[in-house]
Amino acid sequence: MMNTRSNGRTHNWFGVVGLLIALLLMGSCSYSEERAIEQSAVSFAQKYFNLHYCQALSECTPESEKWVRLKASNITQEDLDILNTQADSATCTVELVEFDGDSATTIVEVCNFLNCDSIGKPGVVCSNAKFKLRLKKIGKQWKVDIQSPIKTSI
Repeated sequence: MMNTRSNGRTHNWFGVVGLLIALLLMGSCSYSEERAIEQSAVSFAQKYFNLHYCQALSECTPESEKWVRLKASNITQEDLDILNTQADSATCTVELVEFDGDSATTIVEVCNFLNCDSIGKPGVVCSNAKFKLRLKKIGKQWKVDIQSPIKTSI
């Protein structure tokens, strides 16, 4: 005579273990996506806010190029002189990542950067500000997707 009672418990146990494994895999995937988004946002921001615009282009969508080039075209020698007097370069950290499918939004805090937001006036070193960066997944890579000039958001 077989004991069917323990057989039912075994099936339930396998079901619970299978569910836990599925949840762990889903959590792991979302964590790795979040890390990839964060790394892309920081890489772009480090280059952009340290005025390495040509390098920043590799971190953004092709449609974003016009906005990066516009920013670069408004940098003056006076801005560069101010930047060169700084002991430290700009640093960037991601405070928030929200993503859904192939699009994401990040809030990036940038410290010690040259704020050049007025045409015809020299830039001013800003101790910190927060910026919202949108990203788009292209293939397997996350790219910053600029749709207008980047401005302080918070």
